[in-house]
Amino acid sequence: MKTLISSFLLLFYVAIYSQNGNVHFTLKPTLTPDASNVIFSYEGDLWKVSSNGGEAFRLTAMQGVETDPSVSPDGKWLAFTSNQYGNNDVYIMPLNGGKIQQLTFHQANDAVSS
Repeated sequence: MKTLISSFLLLFYVAIYSQNGNVHFTLKPTLTPDASNVIFSYEGDLWKVSSNGGEAFRLTAMQGVETDPSVSPDGKWLAFTSNQYGNNDVYIMPLNGGKIQQLTFHQANDAVSS
């Protein structure tokens, strides 16, 4: 019983102290062409934040894991990799939000490289 209570208290304190707003372990960050925003993968979704700091805005919330963000040279489109349907495929979406379009559909793994 003591072990159960100790475990619960440990998890409770970890949950409380992890709510400090600092994000760690973001993956594969990329800058927009004008360097005004950073796009990164965190907890399986893509996020956008000003390069000056501030609140991050979630861009994707798909079932799979989204990673490998790459912004088009004109700054209008975001390409990324997701395993929404099991294997990795390439997707695009408007950088400021909008409809996500799947570009690859075959069984092989596809990933955004640049």
